[in-house]
Amino acid sequence: MDLKFIEPQSRWVMKTLFRRDFDAFVDSAKRRVNWSMLLWDIIIVYFLAQLL
Repeated sequence: MDLKFIEPQSRWVMKTLFRRDFDAFVDSAKRRVNWSMLLWDIIIVYFLAQLL
């Protein structure tokens, strides 16, 4: 399952924080980065919900 909707966020994070070109990654690396972004988003939302 490819997470195409989260690729803009993955591109931005890779370019800004890690200074890497997301488009140069192979497909499996892109998939792993996209899943990682989704996981971090879920973790952040969980912690923000705990603060409320």
